[in-house]
Amino acid sequence: MEGRKVLQFSAEMSCEGCSGAITRILQKIPGIADIVCSIPEQKVTFTAESSLDPEVVLAKLRIWADAAGKQVRSL
Repeated sequence: MEGRKVLQFSAEMSCEGCSGAITRILQKIPGIADIVCSIPEQKVTFTAESSLDPEVVLAKLRIWADAAGKQVRSL
């Protein structure tokens, strides 16, 4: 079994619709678990397999962000 790492992203979220969309995107990526979206902190935290490239995750989240007029970045 591979090791795991904790990843965090800053994500502009204004409602539960935003956090729900982010959660659904992340749930589709193999190796991601324990997803927590904090609207007050504008932060998404999750665990991922250590081999997962954070840039792959960021690219998927940016598709949502661009469509929703939001900002997202790695922390």
